[in-house]
Amino acid sequence: MTTYLRLRDTGSFAVNILASVQQRLSDQFAKSRADKWKGVLWSRARAGNPVLDGTLTWIDWQAWAEHEAGDHLIVLGRVKETSLSDGPSEEPPPALQGQILPVASAVASSRLFQS
Repeated sequence: MTTYLRLRDTGSFAVNILASVQQRLSDQFAKSRADKWKGVLWSRARAGNPVLDGTLTWIDWQAWAEHEAGDHLIVLGRVKETSLSDGPSEEPPPALQGQILPVASAVASSRLFQS
């Protein structure tokens, strides 16, 4: 079952904010594989959504609206719960096209999006 189908069925979702030292965890969820959750420590938010252990923070959302964007749907949500975790004490990493970048590279890459 795809992530969207689960979101549609439950009406809620969680967002986990990872630190740059969690690249391997990011890669594990970004790639298609049978069991993305294998070896991942997690618990549940009050609404039942999975939140990862050791992240910078997580945010639990209730789906509020959907908007079509080409062949995708953009889901907007209302924050229901959030928590700072006991994970690495650093800022979340910038990312571009699925790759976590050092801050200097991210600043240079941001020129791609300027008009």
